[in-house]
Amino acid sequence: MIVLITGASSGIGEAAAWRFAREPGTELVLVARREDRLRELAARLPAPATWLSVDLTEPDAPERVLAHVEEHCGRLDCLVNNAGAAWRGTFEEGGWENVRRTMKLNFDAQLRLTEALLPLLRKSAPSSIVNVSSTASRISRPGAGAYSASKYALTGWTDSLFFEERPNGVHVGLVMPGF
Repeated sequence: MIVLITGASSGIGEAAAWRFAREPGTELVLVARREDRLRELAARLPAPATWLSVDLTEPDAPERVLAHVEEHCGRLDCLVNNAGAAWRGTFEEGGWENVRRTMKLNFDAQLRLTEALLPLLRKSAPSSIVNVSSTASRISRPGAGAYSASKYALTGWTDSLFFEERPNGVHVGLVMPGF
């Protein structure tokens, strides 16, 4: 099974890599911005792993990830869309710019990557997409409106994608970690 994990250099992404690495026959593709952490993690995991250091908000990022997967694996069984960040601040403090940059990473980058990899996931079906959202998509807090909005968008889109991709053999799941 080939599993691609974004945001793999720390936190939930790194934990997911360790968990998937325990499954017999699993090969991992680790994606994040921090090359040194990816290289170190790939070397320590008990499963074969390749890695790609890329900022998913860059215009060519989806194509670079797709090219890496096609070159090293040729198929994709599971995409874990985990990359994300939160820049705290009230709307008055951060305004539209804070919302824009949060949406760009937490929502737009996930959609763009999924769009690029979806043909490969369909070809590899049965396959899966796991989108990592947050309970903040349902319960917002002061100073975290941009983050909540981005995760709400991801949650809503995931619900729709679940039904759209079921006939194609691509299961779409949502993970909503708590505070």
